[in-house]
Amino acid sequence: MPLRILVVFDSRTGNTRKVAEAVAESLQADLSPVGEAGDPRGYDLVVIGSPSMSSLPSPAMRRYLQEHPGLGDYAAFFTYGAPVWGPVSVRKALAWMEAMIGRAPLATFRCKGYHTRLRTYRGRPNEDDLLSAFLFGVRLVGIVGRRSWTQRESVTESCG
Repeated sequence: MPLRILVVFDSRTGNTRKVAEAVAESLQADLSPVGEAGDPRGYDLVVIGSPSMSSLPSPAMRRYLQEHPGLGDYAAFFTYGAPVWGPVSVRKALAWMEAMIGRAPLATFRCKGYHTRLRTYRGRPNEDDLLSAFLFGVRLVGIVGRRSWTQRESVTESCG
């Protein structure tokens, strides 16, 4: 029986949506904006996507995670637009998520995205970034498929 996978995301400017679509395509997963996502408990794997905002997931994603405690296996990805601080902000957002859920994600991915106020990373995520997101999904299927239910494997990836 195939795994039931949900990719739930929040996107303000479209960057995170593009990455979510690429990940969902590779996983053949259900795709849902956070405001429309239901209870994730019926899924074998939930992939959470959010922009990194002030070193946290977006407010809507934080609310979703707080409203759905007991999340099962999950992976996470973040988009960011701030040079230098962006990767640090993503690490802090992942730490918040891990503390909220009570364990580390199976895998993580981060991707640059155009920041509308700072005007950084124009044209990102680009085709290469989206291919990296798609391949993250492919590798995630391998992680979930080959690990035992008691063994956790953590993978961190990023695009260009």
